[in-house]
Amino acid sequence: MENHTKDPCLISMEKTKDKDIKSYYSLNKGIIDENELIKSKIFDAVFKGITDIIGVYKPDGTIMFYNEVGYEFFKKTPSQMEGKKCYEMLGRCTRCSNCTTMEVLNTKTMMKLEKYMPEIDRYMDVTCNPVFDEEGNIVLVVEQLRDITKEKKLQQELIESEERYRRIIDLSPDAIVVLVDGKIVLANKEAARIADTTKEKLIGLSIETFVSIEYHSLIQARIEYILREKVSSPLFDYKLITLHSNVIDVQVSSKYVIYGGRPAIQCVIRDITEYKKSLNTALKEQIKSLEKIFPIKSKAVLETLYIPSKILSGDYYIIKKISEDLVLGVLFDVSGKGVSAAMSISAFRVLFQEAMNVFTNPKELLDELNKKVSDYLDESYIAACCFSFNFKENQLKVVGAGINRFMYQSEHIIEEKIVKGPFLGMFPNSLFDEEVIQVNKGDRIFFFTDGLDIVFDDEKITSEVVNLQNVGITKDYIYSRFMDKTLDVNVLVDDSTLLIVEIL
Repeated sequence: MENHTKDPCLISMEKTKDKDIKSYYSLNKGIIDENELIKSKIFDAVFKGITDIIGVYKPDGTIMFYNEVGYEFFKKTPSQMEGKKCYEMLGRCTRCSNCTTMEVLNTKTMMKLEKYMPEIDRYMDVTCNPVFDEEGNIVLVVEQLRDITKEKKLQQELIESEERYRRIIDLSPDAIVVLVDGKIVLANKEAARIADTTKEKLIGLSIETFVSIEYHSLIQARIEYILREKVSSPLFDYKLITLHSNVIDVQVSSKYVIYGGRPAIQCVIRDITEYKKSLNTALKEQIKSLEKIFPIKSKAVLETLYIPSKILSGDYYIIKKISEDLVLGVLFDVSGKGVSAAMSISAFRVLFQEAMNVFTNPKELLDELNKKVSDYLDESYIAACCFSFNFKENQLKVVGAGINRFMYQSEHIIEEKIVKGPFLGMFPNSLFDEEVIQVNKGDRIFFFTDGLDIVFDDEKITSEVVNLQNVGITKDYIYSRFMDKTLDVNVLVDDSTLLIVEIL
């Protein structure tokens, strides 16, 4: 026969029935030793301190006693429970269908389950333990009940809210997926259509499954950024590869959400394949019209970076030869993005060409353009930096109008130059500062729009730039650092254009 050791405290529970444990020991001090008394006091303190309901029953379900929490829960006094069965506390006449006491009696082992009590509308986490006598017979059953109603109802509300969320996103005309740990946990019908599969087959797949490998580090950096900062991410364009290897252009916006109680990312994906095809032609024409070579090849070398934040850039530059010794240029940034920006660029190009036929001094030219922008471009403001290279006098003139800084490198020293002046079209009688520099062979001038501020604000980068001998290598270095910083902040918020002119 299995040897069951009976704890003195449990013997006392059997003997006391409905009596208070402390009272029992106070009446029987003569028949228990000091150690048992200490045990009883400890047990009594622990018993009263438990915040769960503790009930002690006979094998037939008769209540011996509860702890104070139990009496409060059932709103009964000890005397009101005398001789009652445990199920009578619920207003029942028979045992519950999933009676844990019966299970314990049958199995002689601890039982643990979750039980709903409809009579009191409570969900309970139930743990039931048998107490054996010296012969191995069950003489008592100790039941611990923890009220988990609040947690269960919150869980149910979460399930219902997620179900509503699923129904809502399925109505969206845009593709929507939810990512947890970089894997798809939810997808709507449009997402399945774009991926050329079913919603069920999308679940569990990594988002990296759908993009080429060169995007992987970028996507990972953006996921980490959104989860860390708990923010939304700006729109980004990707090439998406469907499960049947078709390639489409998509635009993705992402934001931090909680899904299933876990940090997640909701991605709204829009198929822009046809739209992008129509814009690509315009982009090619935009890039084609940009100067790639300095107009007087024997006088200077030109290197450029042209990085649109969207398909079409709102940045543009013009560099024209005026005479054998004079080159005039302008770098400008129009408000807006995409098609509207491209239209403003076209209009400003016409205005600049007309003004350049009359004025070759940068300051006079910007004064004229300031009037024209107000007249012809309505409420639009244009940031510009106009410059001229006079090789007869070895002189550089720079005038600022919204683009107010440039970098000048002479030998191994690079300096920031500031030319103050408001945006074109902002005020009818604006004043624009002019910087005049005597240039020498090997000098470099860096003109850039504000998208590249993150590079030129970094002293470590500018200190490296002055040690690079080749202007082409310098451009590549700046581009590399620019991409690194874009990954760090997880956003390319503005068009970015760079002109590097090296005097020969």
